[in-house]
Amino acid sequence: AAAAPLLARRRRNACVRCTASTCDVFVSILRAFRTMPCELIKLMAVFFFSWCAFSPFMVYMSLFFARNVYYGDKDAAPERYNYGVQMSMYALAIFAGVQLFYSFALPHVVKAFGVRVAYFGAQLLATVCLAAFAAPVAPGVPHGLAAFTLSALLAFNFTSFNSIPFALVPSYAGKDDAGLYMGVLNSASVVAQLIANLVAGQATAHLPGFCFTERRQRCISQNVAWGIGTGAVWSVFALVGIWFVRPPRAKIIDPDIDAVPSAIVNGGGGGDGGGDARG
Repeated sequence: AAAAPLLARRRRNACVRCTASTCDVFVSILRAFRTMPCELIKLMAVFFFSWCAFSPFMVYMSLFFARNVYYGDKDAAPERYNYGVQMSMYALAIFAGVQLFYSFALPHVVKAFGVRVAYFGAQLLATVCLAAFAAPVAPGVPHGLAAFTLSALLAFNFTSFNSIPFALVPSYAGKDDAGLYMGVLNSASVVAQLIANLVAGQATAHLPGFCFTERRQRCISQNVAWGIGTGAVWSVFALVGIWFVRPPRAKIIDPDIDAVPSAIVNGGGGGDGGGDARG
């Protein structure tokens, strides 16, 4: 019983230290915004716009399948609505599968074409797909097939912008500060999701809805396709920003980087014989 007050004080002190440590992390991240290298600022801007482009799709995907693809409604057509949500989960599974396989291929794509081209190509594909979500489906193409295809293609971009920027951070900030600036980079994605979804919500609320005929004509006032389509606008900003990011000298996304770091950084020859780095 006599030890109880002592234990209570120790717990309070540990809690205070934990809170102070947590606050220090956030303070360090805020300070890092003011001391970021120029190249990191460019990279963070591109990462921000990439997340702005993807976020509305992430939020509205299930509604898009339920309403726009399968013409469901919670009240008028609940079975079709539930079926659309179910199909969106299958589309998400395909999205995850493409992402998994492309994550293995991405290092080789970067090695073959370079960081900038690999990122730009994936972002360009995403721009086209996001714009297509808000466009009418071509004659003869089923809505479901088009929606599944567009969702799967977005996985290439999602894999790219969630790996390439983080892989570039150590090249611009150094290994000692890499962890800190990765936290700064991650905070940009949080702000991006907030802003992009606010804009997408306004677009969905104020732009025209759509009507379809199934036994009788029904109209849906809020067309979430407009919300997803706003991602294409954000994606254009990311496309422009990518060309302002200077590719690093070190091929840091090369799967063999850990084996020969000095040869890569110094531009020396690799190979089994340990090439010479003389100019």
